[in-house]
Amino acid sequence: MLNNLSLRKKILLLIGGTITILLLIASTFFVNHIAKLSRVNIEREAQSYLQSEQLSMQSYFAIYGKVVATFINNPHLVNFFTAWDKRDQALENANGYLAINQDFVRISANDENILSAFFASATTGEYFKENERTAYYNGEPYYAYKRGWWQEAMQINKLYVGPISVDLTTGDASAVVQQPVYNPQGKLIGVGGVDLQLNKINDMVENIRFNGQGYGFLLDDQQKVVHFSKASGHKLSITDEGPNGKDGLDALEQQFNNTSGFKTLNSAMQNNLAGSQTVMLKGEQFYVVYNRLQLEQPHLNWYVGLLIPTSMIEAPVNAAVTTTTTAVIIILVIILAMILWATHMISKPITTLTHIMRDIASGEGDLTQKINIDSQDEVGQLANHMNTFIDKLRAMMLDTAAQAEQLSAAADQLKTVSQQTNSEIQKFSKKNNK
Repeated sequence: MLNNLSLRKKILLLIGGTITILLLIASTFFVNHIAKLSRVNIEREAQSYLQSEQLSMQSYFAIYGKVVATFINNPHLVNFFTAWDKRDQALENANGYLAINQDFVRISANDENILSAFFASATTGEYFKENERTAYYNGEPYYAYKRGWWQEAMQINKLYVGPISVDLTTGDASAVVQQPVYNPQGKLIGVGGVDLQLNKINDMVENIRFNGQGYGFLLDDQQKVVHFSKASGHKLSITDEGPNGKDGLDALEQQFNNTSGFKTLNSAMQNNLAGSQTVMLKGEQFYVVYNRLQLEQPHLNWYVGLLIPTSMIEAPVNAAVTTTTTAVIIILVIILAMILWATHMISKPITTLTHIMRDIASGEGDLTQKINIDSQDEVGQLANHMNTFIDKLRAMMLDTAAQAEQLSAAADQLKTVSQQTNSEIQKFSKKNNK
């Protein structure tokens, strides 16, 4: 098949084809590499952004951890609840109550993020906060040490951030920072802390967006939702008041159609301090970055994360791929143009030589013309040798023509002599006959 092609086409096919294939292989690798680097850079940027938000939340809880630590170690409070050993005692004349109540009022009044400061007595089970004591609830005696949050505080036994809870008297949902309190003799006297409004926490989570897009979320240590961006349109329960109690993100799979991957996300978050995962929410794919929200003082082991539409990540990746692909195509066109130009420079003089030799071979060639090729390469040298060959051939042809003319003249002369000889012979023959 190649034997039937012109030299130019062979060069184009072999060299151009080889370069094109190699360039396509290299460009495919390069484009994939660029896409991977772009995706990794964007993912790192998203993770870095989430880490900055994580630090803000950690600072927020650390501040209120210090508030609680100062509050519960107040000697007035410790002395009062060490001596408080009977339920339903009158508060008006109780020694030291006014001082600790002023602390309750001061703490909650001076910070809009604090719903209330509280202390629950280990001896009487009563629950104290600013200007209020809870000894009964719904007509029944109330004992704080029988509540689940108390048992949790005893189990953790240090300053910590508890799960979302609902105040029995106000119905407000809040995050609690609390700690068991012991007197100098090591006796447990109660659990004290502050209830933090969720508004500030919710605003912090709601504002977690990557370049203005995505849904932020915050989960407690049991992977129950503290807050998930309202922009997602979810109806997850953050308290035990929901039909199934507190919901995790996996409840989204029952709440929305075309939603999956959140159970896998929970497993990944449980096993890793930070990472990423892909989920589907309402038919749209999201890239999820998450970090463990951890503190020692107060103890905290929550999860913070961000759902980013994969289309947002793929857009710059696709742009990089498009730019790279365009550059590769331009380079390929330039290379092909250079190959065309080079093959033209090579094939043109060869074509000229071919035409001249064909004319000579057919007997119609003009041996007086010269092959005008100015290059000094092999083709130019071949043209020079061809010109020398044509010159010699022309000289040979001229010499042959001259010799042919001489031979023709000699033949004519011989013919004349022969005719004269024949005439003389005939005359001589006639004389003898007479």
